[in-house]
Amino acid sequence: MTSLKILFIGNSKKFIKPFLNYYKCSKYDVIDWRKLSINSSKYNADIIIILGYNHNLYHKSFTHFIEHNVYKPYKFIKNNLSKNETLIYVDSMPPDKVYTFSRYLYAKRLLLELLYNLNPKIIQLSFPTIINTSRMPELYANIFEKILGYIFLKIKNTETIFIDEIERFIKDNIGLGEKKKVNFRIQPKFLYIRRTRLIDKLLRIICG
Repeated sequence: MTSLKILFIGNSKKFIKPFLNYYKCSKYDVIDWRKLSINSSKYNADIIIILGYNHNLYHKSFTHFIEHNVYKPYKFIKNNLSKNETLIYVDSMPPDKVYTFSRYLYAKRLLLELLYNLNPKIIQLSFPTIINTSRMPELYANIFEKILGYIFLKIKNTETIFIDEIERFIKDNIGLGEKKKVNFRIQPKFLYIRRTRLIDKLLRIICG
């Protein structure tokens, strides 16, 4: 084991163990994404890994949504980031369009852009859709949403990896992430309209 310490921002369990295994690390802290706005503690870490997101704010105003999924996480990270720390951003596959109808996609890209301005050496790891052994997508979703996701994966022939391949993906791509050019900026379309989580997913899949 190394003496490194990792700070995970977000509690996505499918990523935490693979990163710990990759870095051979046993010392770490996990900060729940929803508690960032009230958590003012200063954390010491060698590596900060951002893998969180609040999926329960789609029905809120766009201003509230962006504040909690972009600006508050950004301020927390800025307060805890030192010059020598490695910053890793866990992302979905980047969009192939310059606009989006999805709040999720816009928030993820906007936070990445702010973090890139904070630290241009940020490592972006863009994962394909992660599936389990039943080939169902591992999403923050109810069973109905997962079934729809499975159908769209088949229709669109989406790139996927199995959940037990996450560690291998990190090993194969983390060096590439250091050299990857981050492309900005994606334009928002009708994101002021409140919606459900399901509708935002459908808009992301169908319209971009």
